[in-house]
Amino acid sequence: RKDRLYVIFSWILSLLFSIPQMFIFSLREVGSAGSGVYDCWGDFVKPWGAKAYITWISLTIYIIPVAILSICYGLISFKIWQNFKLKTRREQCINLTPKTTKSNTLARVSSVKLISKAKITTVKMTFVIVV
Repeated sequence: RKDRLYVIFSWILSLLFSIPQMFIFSLREVGSAGSGVYDCWGDFVKPWGAKAYITWISLTIYIIPVAILSICYGLISFKIWQNFKLKTRREQCINLTPKTTKSNTLARVSSVKLISKAKITTVKMTFVIVV
């Protein structure tokens, strides 16, 4: 239920942000008069309108989403790193105690390896998304 609300909210937000496109862009005949070839052109009232439009689009389509993704992937990487350190410390404590069972130790080691693999994957994804 909550997921559908997020999707609906995203669609409504994108529709609101695309409303200015209806007023800025229109079909114009290109080429010689009467050629019947039309193209979409932007009509800006003020000379600075095109610069403002390009700046706004660059911010909303590229810069802000990349910043949000970078922050989110950074937080995910940080949490995985913390979890990895915690599991490594637990493993060291288990290895230092003499009454550990072999199966318990192996379970801890395999979970640390999985966390390490997840950490590497997250760092790779962060690098690919940001670059």
